[in-house]
Amino acid sequence: MSDPPGGRAGRGVLAVFEQEVNVGTPLTTNEVADALGCARRTAYNKLDALVERDLLRTKKVGARGRVWWLPAPTGNSSDHKNRFSGDFSLPVHELFHRICDASPIGIAVVDSSHSIVFANDRLAEILGRSPEEITSRAHGDPDWNIFEEHGDPITEDDHPVTRVFRTGEPVWGLRHGITLPDGTERWLSSNSAPIQADDGTIEGVVVGVEDISELRYQKTRLESQRAELMRLHRVNRVIRGVAKTMIEERTREDIENAICDLIARSEPYLFAVLGQFSSSYTEFTPHATGGIGEDYLDELLNNPDAPPLDQGPGAMAAKTGHVQVVQNITELPYEHWEKAAEKNRFHSYASVPLVYEETVFGVLGVYAQQPIVFDDDEQELLQELGEMIGYALYTIEATEKLRNEQLVELTFRSEALARPFVERGGEALQMDGNGTVELEDGTFLQYYTVNGIATQDAVEVFSELATEDVRLLSTTEESFELEVHTTAESLVSQLPTFDGEITSAEIEDGVLYFDLQLPRTADRESMTARVQALYPDLELDGERLVFTPRTFRHLLESQLTDRQLTAMKVAYLAGYFEQPRQSTGEDLAEKMGVTTTTFHRHLRNAEERIAQELFDTSWSGRLDSE
Repeated sequence: MSDPPGGRAGRGVLAVFEQEVNVGTPLTTNEVADALGCARRTAYNKLDALVERDLLRTKKVGARGRVWWLPAPTGNSSDHKNRFSGDFSLPVHELFHRICDASPIGIAVVDSSHSIVFANDRLAEILGRSPEEITSRAHGDPDWNIFEEHGDPITEDDHPVTRVFRTGEPVWGLRHGITLPDGTERWLSSNSAPIQADDGTIEGVVVGVEDISELRYQKTRLESQRAELMRLHRVNRVIRGVAKTMIEERTREDIENAICDLIARSEPYLFAVLGQFSSSYTEFTPHATGGIGEDYLDELLNNPDAPPLDQGPGAMAAKTGHVQVVQNITELPYEHWEKAAEKNRFHSYASVPLVYEETVFGVLGVYAQQPIVFDDDEQELLQELGEMIGYALYTIEATEKLRNEQLVELTFRSEALARPFVERGGEALQMDGNGTVELEDGTFLQYYTVNGIATQDAVEVFSELATEDVRLLSTTEESFELEVHTTAESLVSQLPTFDGEITSAEIEDGVLYFDLQLPRTADRESMTARVQALYPDLELDGERLVFTPRTFRHLLESQLTDRQLTAMKVAYLAGYFEQPRQSTGEDLAEKMGVTTTTFHRHLRNAEERIAQELFDTSWSGRLDSE
């Protein structure tokens, strides 16, 4: 087991430096190894361990050599004294070399012939060359490969040493790059000052060089990170704006137009287009655009020389459901697209699928004025943006579907229509409309279930109300069914124009109330005016939206996920709810390709959602809100 640094082995090494003859004298690794009677590598490891413990000092000498010394126990002045062997009375030449060798800055001296006559070890380390290689060249040798911060080479006339010789003034803080022999680049900061004779003649130039590569790289990284944060902030700002737009705008057209305008106003984007591909992906129908690109879009879609759309990134985004990016449009293999893009200053492009639940509701094209704009992070954000817009379009589509299938129920009242029934004992009349059939001659067959009045009395009253004939279909102890063949002048004959139908009627306190259902999109005012022309005393008593089974079905489909809806359908059709059950949960899970636990979770969630829609007391308010 080896001794720890500073242990017995360490003390043996320190004893070498504490010998009177060696105090304050730098020793080479070989000298220490000889004194200890060990291998050079063993001595090196022990010395290095003592340096780690701050018990010794070391520095590199030449290309491969290194010296070690024992630091003085007190103060900075003693420390410097040790570096110079404790003797400042050395010859100037030797003292100069020792100072330069100890310097943490690279130092070079250029004589009046512009030759490099001196280079210290630190400069050799910085430049990746030996001191001999450096001093064998002139400062303006093109092999140095020196260049400015922007990459332009520094010519001999612009070299700081040349400028010092020319002006006699120092050049401070020049930052430049240099290509090392191994091909890597290093960034330096140099200060050049003249060496003047007593008569003011410039005899040479001394140059101090510091390696600032790490500082520059850190600065570059910080600038890159700052730019990245700014870019992500910009994209997030677009997403927030889109989210706000989807809340404020009500129609699909308004949302699509607002989204395109918002994106086109956000740098570095120039143009946005939103639309849909045909099932074959060979045609694209734009719904909205924003920014400067209408001519480009027309050239893309309507020029006979344009390549097929199904080969482009937009079609690929629609097919795959993932963002497709062209980082440099000029590199596309289609000359037509390239020329059109250059004309409009487009250099990069992203095609964003508008997806919800694996359904693509459209594609958003985003064009930028710079190449390589859409990196991985921005693509992820655009994918999220596409999913957000896709969900909004899905919601609008589902809502419109529900609205188109909802019915409006109008309740009318009339004393005149009630009077003939009341006169024949029908004060408690109740009727349910079972349906209406239009005949080829323009007349109608209407079917009712009636109670609260004698059968014969009801037949006589209906016969007087613009009818061709009345037929008794069936009777029970509580009610009877009638077929009423009405004429074209009857109230019922006015309703088919508006897809309307009488669903029920009753008499209360001598007033006949009847309910009329018609599509939500029907012209209610025109329909009301028409029936009031036949019966002037008719008054509109109430209006409400009707919750029909078909509407309920589409509502549930819009609220359930695809897996929840599939689980519910499979369970119903396969007899899972029958007693006894015709299929087990395990059977149905296998059919769906999921685990039994997953199947039951989807089914329970679907049942909970259906119950919520059935029993949530806020439902009518949701229907009436518009």
